[in-house]
Amino acid sequence: MIYDIQKELKHAEDWELSQTDETMDVEEIAEMASRAISYCEGSCPSRDLVGEHRCYCVRARFPSPEHYELYQASREEFKKMLGIMIINTALPTK
Repeated sequence: MIYDIQKELKHAEDWELSQTDETMDVEEIAEMASRAISYCEGSCPSRDLVGEHRCYCVRARFPSPEHYELYQASREEFKKMLGIMIINTALPTK
């Protein structure tokens, strides 16, 4: 497979600048936040070139950077809630 650096840079830039009508359900983002998305393991030409937050793995899942940012915020909130649940479970009840 021949990797086209200029094409990848253009795709990442277009994704960042796009005004898309595509949507994602809140439930879909919540489900992804509860499970976490996976990224390429090992060497990934897209990630190495355009960065982790603009790589093909992210662009293929999210129609815009705003959707990805909502996922990231949701993921952080989910991790906080999970931590609170773990602490509550570990505390003795009276």
